[in-house]
Amino acid sequence: MTDPDLSRPAPRLDDLRQEIDELDDALLDLLERRMAVAIKVAKLKGDDGLLKLRPKRESAIVARLAAKARIATPALIAHVWRELMAHSRHSQAEMAVQLYAPTADVALREAARERFGRITPIVVAGSPGEALAAAANGEVVALIELDGAAWELPDTVRLFGAIEVGGVRAVMAGRMAEADIPEAELAALAALFGARA
Repeated sequence: MTDPDLSRPAPRLDDLRQEIDELDDALLDLLERRMAVAIKVAKLKGDDGLLKLRPKRESAIVARLAAKARIATPALIAHVWRELMAHSRHSQAEMAVQLYAPTADVALREAARERFGRITPIVVAGSPGEALAAAANGEVVALIELDGAAWELPDTVRLFGAIEVGGVRAVMAGRMAEADIPEAELAALAALFGARA
């Protein structure tokens, strides 16, 4: 009995490139469909006074797809889908990040890009209070490096996650419902801040 793969001629490079082109066209069609559905979601959601960002749902999507993948790595899936979700979110509302990072601007800026997508503008804040005020009044995530500076959360703003890069820790805050925060983030914040989170 012969191995069926050995009896077939090896694929030609041009044929494989043609297959990639066809897959790219199919991916584009799916992206267009996904963006159209995101626009419909935005119309149905309306304005509830909260960020359009839904970290719990985004984390669940990435985890589900990473568990389902056979060849694509979890890092690839996280990167691609976080960018897709950022563009979908951008079609609903133009979110920005207000970054307070006195010692780790470059590292935290890159972490914010990875987390919120390259489409999301990053604005430097002069103080934690400035970043939090922007988060309280707009479609803004405050990303605050924990450098010992004193600050207080506005009533409408909630901590919803933390980032650690090269030994520097920062927290994310915005107009967020607790139900939209992943359990792991709530636990990490509770450990970091106790009851404050």
